[in-house]
Amino acid sequence: MSQNKIKKSTQVAMGGLIAALSLVIMFLTGLIPFGEYALPAFSGFILIAIVIDINFKTALIVYFAVSVLGLFIVPVKESALLFLFFFGYYPSIYLELNKIKNKFFKILIKFLIFNVSVTIAYLIFINLFSKPEEFTQFGKYTFLIMLACGNVFFIIYDYAVKSCHYIYIYQFRPKLMRKLK
Repeated sequence: MSQNKIKKSTQVAMGGLIAALSLVIMFLTGLIPFGEYALPAFSGFILIAIVIDINFKTALIVYFAVSVLGLFIVPVKESALLFLFFFGYYPSIYLELNKIKNKFFKILIKFLIFNVSVTIAYLIFINLFSKPEEFTQFGKYTFLIMLACGNVFFIIYDYAVKSCHYIYIYQFRPKLMRKLK
């Protein structure tokens, strides 16, 4: 559904509800073991509805609001940084990235975005929120090992984003739009 078919008040309400839901999910990182990585990813998935039903600009506004508020209220700051630097915007830019015709270049850009984003988040987290000895299990190769594991995870995550887009467009959205009419 295009932006013109949804009233402005509905767009604002949808943006507010999705932002609130994202923040609640992010807040749960302090309560659910191992939720530090999965919950920010899930919070990003729900922004897909904004991109598809309203527009990319509104999705970025919601992402920015959740990111800023998340830095203040999310108990696990690493999760808030991961949402800010990757999980929050990647599902929103996924459709744009998939418009790139050259498959090799598209994959290269996706991995570049992931690696730069995670590296920035890691450096900020290490310098602001942690003690350096927390990350010395593998010596000077800790970051490289974590990044390699992260790239394997990214392949799975990219497929999950694709699947979430499909599920939202073809299964969830038609039911939602019938109820909104």
